[in-house]
Amino acid sequence: MRTYSVFQLSSYIKNVIDSEELLKNIVISGEVTNFKITGRNAYFTLKDNQAQISCIFFEYIPKFLIREGDKINCKGSPSYYVKGGKLSFIATQIEPCGEGEEFLRLLQLKNKLQAEGLFDRKISMPKSIKKIGVITSSEGAAVYDIISVAKRRDKNVNIAVYPVKVQGIGAETEIAKAIKELDEYDEIDCILVTRGGGSYEDLSAFNTEEVARSAAACKKYIVSAVGHEIDYTLCDFAADLRMPTPSAAAEVLTKNTQEVKNKIHNDIKYLSKYLNELFDSYSSKLKYSIFNLGSAAEKKLYSGRDKILSKANRLQNISFFNDKANDLNQSISRLQANDPKKILSLGYAKVYKDGKSVNSIKQIIKGDNINMLFADGKTLANILETPQKYEINKADKII
Repeated sequence: MRTYSVFQLSSYIKNVIDSEELLKNIVISGEVTNFKITGRNAYFTLKDNQAQISCIFFEYIPKFLIREGDKINCKGSPSYYVKGGKLSFIATQIEPCGEGEEFLRLLQLKNKLQAEGLFDRKISMPKSIKKIGVITSSEGAAVYDIISVAKRRDKNVNIAVYPVKVQGIGAETEIAKAIKELDEYDEIDCILVTRGGGSYEDLSAFNTEEVARSAAACKKYIVSAVGHEIDYTLCDFAADLRMPTPSAAAEVLTKNTQEVKNKIHNDIKYLSKYLNELFDSYSSKLKYSIFNLGSAAEKKLYSGRDKILSKANRLQNISFFNDKANDLNQSISRLQANDPKKILSLGYAKVYKDGKSVNSIKQIIKGDNINMLFADGKTLANILETPQKYEINKADKII
């Protein structure tokens, strides 16, 4: 019996597969598992109920989102890897089928609504929420979770449940109608559209254009909490707020009354402390101002008193006036003694030349005309001789 090496057998298998024209550029269909992208290549497994095969897509360029469990049509050719002893399917093209096609349609619808600006219309959460309108199934666990969380946090909040179908035929119409009717109900402060988790098909009602447009057109604050944390729907994008779970939505829409009480208590303590400090500060400033005002007034009063006492003392001391009278008499005597008329009456004369006073013999010469002023009149005189200097001896006395 002839013996073959592993390499010979593997090579033969590869040659058989590569030479079979019927296996080239074929399309296989299956469910995606273990999808991952490494570098520029995509690696995944296609399986059905009876078998599975490893796939490789070289130079992969994504055209749509591929998730675990999606069904796809994969075009390519099988190839046997000799060294690894493994059969793989080399993909050259991927197209969605089944749920994949639905997801592609959903993506196209999302892009359409986003281009219209439908997801940009947002309003702010009300500061006070007393009544929440909940749109969900009356039989699901979500409504009980919401009521439990809301009442635990705020016993005064009211929950109004609007029961609707959340999946199946006609569910999207009921949800859209519920949004419109609660939007017109004045006592409702905000609206919560919610349901528990489920498959892609279970959440399909919340991925319809009808529900998305109703949520975007809602004038009241609207929150969407559909499925699990990883699930996103068109209703989530159209709402004012998306929450990952119904319980989380109930948390954000209610206030913890104990936290509010604690905050008020702390605010009161802070305000009381602030007012006390403010009072003490202004009280100190007022006392300081009163002290300064009294000190200044007292100083001014004492200064005025001293001036009055000084003047009173001077009035009481008559010698002050006598001294002033003596000083006045002496001044009068000096003025009288220096009276020019009195001096001229002693036989003296005042001499003027050319309107100027002559105080020295050097100021006149022979032939000058001079004016002479006496005590009782004046006369004009002519100098006939050259004036000579007169020496006054110590023995001479002028009277």
